[in-house]
Amino acid sequence: MAMQFLSRPAKRINIVKKIVHLVVDDKFIDSAINIFSSCKNALHIFAIESTKKNYTHIQSKIVRQINIATWGEIFDNDVAAVIFHGLPINHFKFIAKTPPGVKIVWLGWGYDYYGLLNNTFKDGIIMEETSKILDSGGCTLSNRRPYKKFTHEMIALASRIDIFSPVLEIEFNMIKKENKWMKANYFLWNYGTLQDDIITDGINGFSDGENIMVGNSASPMNNHVDVFKIIKNNIDLAGKTIVCPLSYGDKNYANKVIKIGADIFGKSFDPITSFISKDAYVKRIMSCNIFALGSIRQQALGNIFISGFYGREVFLHESNPISPYLKKIGFSFGNLQEIGPQKNYDKNKNRDIVADLLSKEKKHSQTYNLINLLIEN
Repeated sequence: MAMQFLSRPAKRINIVKKIVHLVVDDKFIDSAINIFSSCKNALHIFAIESTKKNYTHIQSKIVRQINIATWGEIFDNDVAAVIFHGLPINHFKFIAKTPPGVKIVWLGWGYDYYGLLNNTFKDGIIMEETSKILDSGGCTLSNRRPYKKFTHEMIALASRIDIFSPVLEIEFNMIKKENKWMKANYFLWNYGTLQDDIITDGINGFSDGENIMVGNSASPMNNHVDVFKIIKNNIDLAGKTIVCPLSYGDKNYANKVIKIGADIFGKSFDPITSFISKDAYVKRIMSCNIFALGSIRQQALGNIFISGFYGREVFLHESNPISPYLKKIGFSFGNLQEIGPQKNYDKNKNRDIVADLLSKEKKHSQTYNLINLLIEN
C-alpha cells in the first residue's frame, strides 16, 4: 500500500523591509542614526552625497557615500521608503530618481521649507538693523525674505512627498494653507534626545550665571544687531558678558556681528567662533542666565530646550511660531521686546517638560511608529 504524504503549508518567510536615509553632515545626525538603528522593525541604510574621508559632525561609520549615479543601486524590492534628513536644493534630484512606489519622508529643518512661507511673514523674517548689514542687493523687503520660493520643478518633485515633518505642527499647517499643492501628511518627529544631546556628566544643577547668550549660529535670521540694541536698552549690563555662538553658519556675517558686538559691548562681548564639544557648550550655557533669540522664523528649538533644562530664562520674538507652541506645552518664556526678569518663570516645570518631550523612550516610540507607518502595505 502506497504511503500517503500530507502536504504542509509553505512556511511563511517574513521579509524585513528597508528604510533608506539621505543625511547631511550635521551635529544631529549621529543621534538620529542611533535612534533609527535601535528600532528593529526595519533595516536602515544611511547615505550621504559626499566623497570626504572625514566629516565635520558625523562620527558614525555606517554612513554610505553615494552620488546621483549610484543612488538607484540602493533600491531593491525590499526598500519601503526613503527619509530625507533636511532637503537642501541639491537633494531634489534624489527625489526625481527615487523609484515609484517608494514612500518619501521629509524631516524638515527650517532653512529648507521657509521658502514656502514667504507670504506668511508679510514684513519678512530679518529685522531692520540686521537687514542693513547684509550684502544682498534689491529692495529692503527682499533682504528681509532670504529664502527663495520653490520653483515649479521643485514643487512638482515635492508634491511626491508622502510625509512631511517640519519642526512644529503649526508650521505644517501654515505651509499647507499657503501651498495647496502640498499632498503630504503630517507626522511628529524631531531630532535630539535628553540623554544624547542635553544631559552632560557632572552638570546637573540650574544655571547660576549672570551672562546673556544671544542666538545660536552665524545666521542673519538670529537678528543679532537688533537683539544687541534691545539688550543694551533694557538690561543693566554691569558685570555681565554677552556670549554669542557664531561658529556655525556664514563666516562673513559672523565677522560683521563680531565687529558690531565689540563696538556696542566692548570687552564684555564674547563670541564663540570655533566648534566646541557639547560639554564645553553646556558650561558656557551655565555661565548665563538669559537666552535671547531674535529669530522670527522657527529656529534653535534645541537650544531653547537646553536652556530650559538648565534653568536659563528664554526670550523670543513675539512673531516666532515657537511662541504659541511653548505656550501650548506650558513652557515658561518671555517676550524679547520686553526682556528682563520674569515674575512667573518656573524652572522646575520647564525642566520636567523638556525631560518628558525628549526622553529616549518617547523618541524610540515615535520612531518605531513612523517606521511601521512606512512599511505598511
